[in-house]
Amino acid sequence: MQIVRCSSCGVVCTHPVPTEAELLRLYEDGALLHELNTDEVVEKIEFPQWKLKEHSQILRMLADIGVYRGRLLDIGCLWGSFLDSARQSGFDVTGIEPYERAARYARNILKLNVLSGSLKDVALPYPSFDAITILDVIEHLCDPVEELRTVLRLLKLNGVLVVVTPNVEGLPVRVLGLKRRIFGQPWCPIDDMPWHLWGFTPRTMVRVLELVGYRVEKIRGLSPSVFTTNTGAGANQWKRFSLAALGSISQLIGKSDRLAVYARRVDGA
Repeated sequence: MQIVRCSSCGVVCTHPVPTEAELLRLYEDGALLHELNTDEVVEKIEFPQWKLKEHSQILRMLADIGVYRGRLLDIGCLWGSFLDSARQSGFDVTGIEPYERAARYARNILKLNVLSGSLKDVALPYPSFDAITILDVIEHLCDPVEELRTVLRLLKLNGVLVVVTPNVEGLPVRVLGLKRRIFGQPWCPIDDMPWHLWGFTPRTMVRVLELVGYRVEKIRGLSPSVFTTNTGAGANQWKRFSLAALGSISQLIGKSDRLAVYARRVDGA
């Protein structure tokens, strides 16, 4: 497996891309999540504060662009943390999750309406949602464009899609890539293949969304990965300090390695 860049749109991706059946097997047995997909009862999970804060930020932005109630679908909802936040904010929520252990937790412990499987596995009427979220998920999909087309049909006219994904041209990625190239170390801008299959930037994410038929309304940098999805990264204290400093600088100058894009269905597709 290698990393390639599309010559027409600039999106970075793995090649070859695994089939959906291959990926679903890895999710179903827990291999990609580094745990076994067992029937063991999961105790109440305390979601990290950064995640809850980010949920609030996303929900505030949705409200700012006019979507603060109605039906919300979260694709790849995992344990249901965002769904729970959206429900508390007043949305009527539904989730989709291929990892059965997490879907079961969201249903049984959080009492959320979560469907097991992928988007293509479930039957949902078109159009039926005021908001759809794909949070740290699109980079895992075999065919992001086809997923975005299906989402477009599921959205009501003027409904909003929120996509959160790593930014492979964020400052931390650029600096770490430069450092590794200088020292002749292996470098991959996409995390943990085949965990991540695609690498987007603000420009390429907008291009893909507009190609499908969305109107992009807002692009926002999120708190960098060193403070969120990769908390604790760094083999020693000096490396952890350096990464934290790099994350802080990237946030200050608007070059975080994580981004959120808000796009609207406007054409009645």
